[in-house]
Amino acid sequence: PPEYIKRHDKEKNIIYLTNWTTISIKTYDQGRERLQWGNPDFILVDEEPVKEEVWNQLLARLRSHKCQMLLVMTPLSWHTAVYKYFYEQQSEEVRRRSYKFLVSSLENVHADNSALLWLTEQERKMRIFWLFVPPSWLVYPNFSRNIHVIDYIPPEELWPVKYYWAIDFWVTHPMVFLLI
Repeated sequence: PPEYIKRHDKEKNIIYLTNWTTISIKTYDQGRERLQWGNPDFILVDEEPVKEEVWNQLLARLRSHKCQMLLVMTPLSWHTAVYKYFYEQQSEEVRRRSYKFLVSSLENVHADNSALLWLTEQERKMRIFWLFVPPSWLVYPNFSRNIHVIDYIPPEELWPVKYYWAIDFWVTHPMVFLLI
């Protein structure tokens, strides 16, 4: 409420409240340097920080044991620093201090979910069920198992025809197996 605002410094994007609380608003596009400020009590991150240096700077702010961070995001990027931190890191300390609350848009009975019908299976997993999935649909939007995958052919049936095969294992891009 406006009566709780003591002063609003619009140039620095800082709001001072009458109960001595300070709210500092930073944006992702300001870069990591802008995040190099004190020891906040609470950090709200709206959307996934995809730049590793920004994520690392946010983590550095957590050095105070009283500081908490809330991430509100849909995991639309793959292999980001956030993903690596929560899903690949096996630190007992991170697991002990982290809580994950998955909220689906389907839980809102008043929302118009008709647009969700047009999402691909991967998009549904990401946008509705908050799952990190490989975004192969972004690279191969026209992929069809019926067209692009052949049934197994025993090698002796191909002889004396020469054939070559190659595998490109995915780390940041989808995996492909070529039989030529």
